Amino acid sequence: MSVLLLAVLALPGGLVTALLAGRRRAAFAVGLATAVACVVLAASIDAADTVPIAGSVIGGSDGLRTLAVAWALSTLIFGVVDALLGDGPAVLGPALIGLGVGAVGLYAADAGIGFTFLTAGAIL
Repeated sequence: MSVLLLAVLALPGGLVTALLAGRRRAAFAVGLATAVACVVLAASIDAADTVPIAGSVIGGSDGLRTLAVAWALSTLIFGVVDALLGDGPAVLGPALIGLGVGAVGLYAADAGIGFTFLTAGAIL
């Protein structure tokens, strides 16, 4: 369930961060808070974490937790560096959206569904 919570948090947080790009401080505050919360949620992923959705079982794993923590931490680090060195937090919004979609893709037991979500996350 924590992967779904990660996606539910990362997707709207990334969207709001991207939409607030004109207001640098507000976008950075929303993106930073979302990224920190995503790191905490990614660390809470458990191998016994399964959810049945649309006739398919979606389950977590230790490898997914490791990848999600690394992805969330890199999103946080690159977002902070971009905000401090760049014109604004341009990385945080799309990276958070990609994190949410990619985590669900890795969470899916069905290879077709997982590949679809991973492709969408990579495009974002």
